[in-house]
Amino acid sequence: MLIKNHEVPLALLKLASIKRRLPSTHPKYQKIFNDWALYNAGYRGELALDYYLHRFNQPENYMLHSLRLHHKQTFQIDTLILHPNFFLLIEVKNLSGKVNFDHGFGLMTRENNGHVQSFQDPIIQAENQAFLLQNWLINFGVSGVPVESLVVFVNNHVHLTRSDEQHVDPRIIHANKLADTYNQLHQKYPKNLLPTQKLRVIGQKMIQENKPLQANPFQKYQLTRKAIQPGIICPICDFTPMKRYHGYWKCDSCGHSSTFAHIDALKDFYLLFNDQITNREARWFFQIDSRKVARNLLIKLSMVGKNKGASYQLDFNTERDFTYLLSTKEKDQAGYSLVQ
Repeated sequence: MLIKNHEVPLALLKLASIKRRLPSTHPKYQKIFNDWALYNAGYRGELALDYYLHRFNQPENYMLHSLRLHHKQTFQIDTLILHPNFFLLIEVKNLSGKVNFDHGFGLMTRENNGHVQSFQDPIIQAENQAFLLQNWLINFGVSGVPVESLVVFVNNHVHLTRSDEQHVDPRIIHANKLADTYNQLHQKYPKNLLPTQKLRVIGQKMIQENKPLQANPFQKYQLTRKAIQPGIICPICDFTPMKRYHGYWKCDSCGHSSTFAHIDALKDFYLLFNDQITNREARWFFQIDSRKVARNLLIKLSMVGKNKGASYQLDFNTERDFTYLLSTKEKDQAGYSLVQ
């Protein structure tokens, strides 16, 4: 039973918004692009895992996605299955190319199109997450339940290899082996340890204590507001800025016109700067001069002006309102898999 769905990472949305408003010549652009690609691939990998998890969506299981818990330190879990006999923690990897493991040195390398990258052995990460989860459970009064970890690769274009004659840790699998591995765990732990009602209580407590990451990319990348390019971005060709005519926006590059193109700009402002916007800030971000036009555009969105109209409240939902930032139309210049 699914009790917590995936969350769109706020860090991903903020990076996507910055990426499309930062000149490609900016010294931090490539770093931001690479980090965005990594977040994007990770998020899409978590979604891709759902295809393989559907058979586990049964009444005796409680499934949670995108958990970020804290007990002495913060830890993140991609997917967690609470079973009466055991708990299964799944770390998702969405990499393509040749992936090599050296468990002796605690390393994983990925080679793709002649480009080699090094990562920490994901087993170390998974074991650390399992340890922290066990501590969290003990603090909640739950002990004696086995916590198993799996590192699951979801991309069909990945080749998993090993260094020398070492065996790849059996907890590292491709997604198509997930069902078999789950059945093996069921055979390994035949004893029912927790009633279904207790699993629900544990799951609800995890949802209650879930703390999504609040990212501050301006601080992380040492950016200033001046680095961000204002203006209405054309949803068709990305040209900036679209010009304001009587009642609509028009792109001078492709000729596309839109009545509502400024809404995505307000969403960008919400992610990057503040959940309130003044008329002056709106005119700067829309790249228009008319105070009246800016006021009318804000009022039409039912945004409430505060302090005699000094500022307007922006109210957007990160799970629902930012699909325009989750497009996969860009090439994977960073070497990660963005599209399954």
